[in-house]
Parts: sequence; C-alpha cells; structure tokens
Amino acid sequence: APKDNTFELVVKGRKLVSGPQVLQVLQGNEVSIGIVSDEAEELHLHGYNLKLDLAPGKHGVLKFRAENSGRFEYELEKSRVELGALEVQPQLAVRLMRRGLAGGLAAALLGLAPLTTAQALLLCAL
Repeated sequence: APKDNTFELVVKGRKLVSGPQVLQVLQGNEVSIGIVSDEAEELHLHGYNLKLDLAPGKHGVLKFRAENSGRFEYELEKSRVELGALEVQPQLAVRLMRRGLAGGLAAALLGLAPLTTAQALLLCAL
C-alpha cells in the first residue's frame, strides 16, 4: 500500500504546535501539506521554491510531486521563522533496501552512513 504523504500542520505564535517537524516522503510521490496559521503569513518550501499565502485561521494546502531528493527547510517567509524540513528519500536507495541488496549502500545513499569504496563500485555497476 502506498504511504500517505498528507501532512497537517498548525502554527500559533510563529511556532509549529501540531504536526511533524520533519516530513518524510519518497522521491516521485505526491505530497500534500495542509496548514493553518493564527496570523497572515507565507509558507515557503526551500529547494522547490513553492509558496502558499496563509490567512489567519484559514486552512491552506500546498500540493506537489517530490521530484528532488534531499532535505529542504520550510519556513514562515515573512517572519523568517524555520518550522521544519521536508526529507525526500531517493528512489534508488529505497529500491535497494526493499530488495535487501546492499543494505549499507542504501543507508549511505539515504545519508545514514558513509559510502565505502566497495559500495561506490557496486553503485557504479547498477
């Protein structure tokens, strides 16, 4: 079953009071970030350069496909307050982990462990 990539965030006093600080998704998946803020603001997702105007007390939704892998901060743009980060795991590493192949290589590609020379050679052979 595909993982649900729908997140709901609540911001009060320019702080995240409900919802995950780190949003984890797989590369290529559709993502939906719902947010309610207690003041007029703009949600900005760095790396994707996506913005969403927020009206006080109104629910807004940012929808997109997670094409870029990596870690990207999301913030309240007007007040320059970082709320958290979107972590997009690359598909290659996910496929390797699902197959049970080269677990250390998959961990390295996800940034969980350093890449060894043998793993780099294996990656080149894929």
